[in-house]
Amino acid sequence: MRIAHLDTEISWRGGEQQILYLAEVLREAGDENLIIARSGSALEHRMKEGGFKCFSVSPWMEWDFLCALSIKRCLLEERVDLLHAHTAHAAALGALATLRANIPLIVSRRVDFHLSKNFFSRWKYSRADKILAVSSAIKEILIEDGISPEKIEVVYSGVNLKRFEGEKKSRQDLGLPDSKILIGQIAALSDQKDPLSFVRAMALLAQKGVDFRALMVGEGPLKTKVESEIARLNLKERIFLLGFREDAFQILRHLDVFVLSSRLEGLGTSILDAFAAGVPVVASRTGGIPEMIEEGISGLLVPVGDPASLSRAIERILLDLALRQKLIEGGRKKVQFFSAQKMAESTRDVYQKILSQA
Repeated sequence: MRIAHLDTEISWRGGEQQILYLAEVLREAGDENLIIARSGSALEHRMKEGGFKCFSVSPWMEWDFLCALSIKRCLLEERVDLLHAHTAHAAALGALATLRANIPLIVSRRVDFHLSKNFFSRWKYSRADKILAVSSAIKEILIEDGISPEKIEVVYSGVNLKRFEGEKKSRQDLGLPDSKILIGQIAALSDQKDPLSFVRAMALLAQKGVDFRALMVGEGPLKTKVESEIARLNLKERIFLLGFREDAFQILRHLDVFVLSSRLEGLGTSILDAFAAGVPVVASRTGGIPEMIEEGISGLLVPVGDPASLSRAIERILLDLALRQKLIEGGRKKVQFFSAQKMAESTRDVYQKILSQA
C-alpha cells in the first residue's frame, strides 16, 4: 500500500509519536509512507531523519483551499492509495484534498471533547471513510455528536516497549536533582492537562513533611501561570520545570510516582510509558484513562481538578510498599495490550479493509 499521513502540528507530542511508530511498522510490512507535514515542524524533521519521504505544506488556516489543492496534486502524483489525517486541522485539509480524487480518507480522533457544532466541522468528519478513535470514551462522544457507530473504529495508541529495555542513564547525566523521592508529570503545560492541580498537590505533600522533588516535563501556554503558582506556594526548591525533553522516557525511569492531572484526555500514552518503565501511576478519572487504569490494580484514579485527592493518592504509594509493587506489576501486565506494534497492525487492518471495499 501507498499511505499518506497528514499532520500540520508544529511541535512534537503524543500524536506525532504515534505517526512515527505507525510508519515504521508499515515500512517493515513493505508499505510506502508519504509524510505530509508543516514546513519546519518537528514531525518533518524527525521523519526525514528516519528516512521517510516528506511533502512540506504551510497552511495559514484550517480551511486553506490552496494548501488542500497542493496536497491533492501531491496525492495524485504519488499515486497514493489512502490518506490518513492525524489531527482535527489535518482532517479539514484532508477532506478538501480528497474531493473527487477517489482516495479514501481516514481520520484519527485523539481528544475527548465534543465536535464543534458548525457545518464545516461536521462536514469534514462526514467525509471520512473511517474515524479511528484512540479510546472507547472518544467513540462514545463521537456517537453522541451524531457520527454513525459503523464509521468509528477504536484503535488504542501504543508505546514502544523495547526502548525501556536499553541502558538507563544516571540522574547526573540527565541533570536531575539528587533526591530520595522523585515525582513527575510529562505533559504539555496546557489547560487540558491541568498542571496547576499538580503544583497544588505538591504543595499539600510538602505541608505534610514529605521530602521529595517534582519534575514537570513539557512546554505550553500555561508555563507563566505554572511558574507564578510555584513561586506563590514557595515551591521553587521543590518543583523543576524541565521543558520539552527528547529523553523524557529516560527521565520517567527515575520517577517514584508518575502523575497525570488532566481535565481532558483522549487516552494518555504517557501513562503507558510509565507502565512500561515500571513506575506506579496516579491519574485523573477522565476520558480514556480508566480504560488503562484499573483502580488499585494498575494505578490509582482521582477526581478531576482535585489536588487534595491527588496528594493523598501519591502519599499512599510512597508509604505502602506492597501497594506500590502491586501497581507496578499491574501496569506492566496492562501495557502489553497497548504496544505500538499492536496499534500499527490494527490500523493497517483498517486500511486494508477500506481499500478492499473501494
